[in-house]
Amino acid sequence: MRPALACQAVWVLALAGGCSRDASDVIEQADRSVASWSSCVRLAARQWAARRIPDVYLRQVLEAADEALDEQTSSLSDVPPTDPRRQGLERRIGEVRDVVHQLNGALARSDRDAAAASARRASGRPRDDDGGGAG
Repeated sequence: MRPALACQAVWVLALAGGCSRDASDVIEQADRSVASWSSCVRLAARQWAARRIPDVYLRQVLEAADEALDEQTSSLSDVPPTDPRRQGLERRIGEVRDVVHQLNGALARSDRDAAAASARRASGRPRDDDGGGAG
């Protein structure tokens, strides 16, 4: 339960910091939020794959992450589209969204191995299809 509560706290903090400022502030805040949500999603996926949290908590984390990513995408509208920092963040947001989508599919199929693999890929770890993993 702790990972879900921690992720919900990240979500509240991310939404609270949504005031528009200059482009650098928007980029910095969005960067922190995307990194936090990426970590939160990976943690929740690993916990679910290890049967440490129930389906409902993973579902809530994924929904909250999706909403937070929408918020960050929206906040980037204050940054010029040609800004390479915006382009990099949009790419990272897309990558986290892909993981959220994969995890939603794994959750729907109750496929814990796929969830663990998605969490490993999202963290940059090599894929391990042996199924051998200490929880």
